[in-house]
Amino acid sequence: MAVEAICRLRATGAVLRSQSPLIININDDLNVWGKMWRMQTALRTIPYYMFVERDTVAKHYFEVPLARAWENLS
Repeated sequence: MAVEAICRLRATGAVLRSQSPLIININDDLNVWGKMWRMQTALRTIPYYMFVERDTVAKHYFEVPLARAWENLS
């Protein structure tokens, strides 16, 4: 469903950029990140930036410390 929506938007000439939060146990692995990046570029979206969670109330459920992100993704 999401792929279809992306394709329909691209068909209008829209330029799509993606924001990618780094989320623990979801995409905090180099292989997962690589697969996600390849899928985004195959769909002709522009991977715009990756970010770690900000200091919010619920962040402890999702956060990947910056040092760990660097180790896992470099």
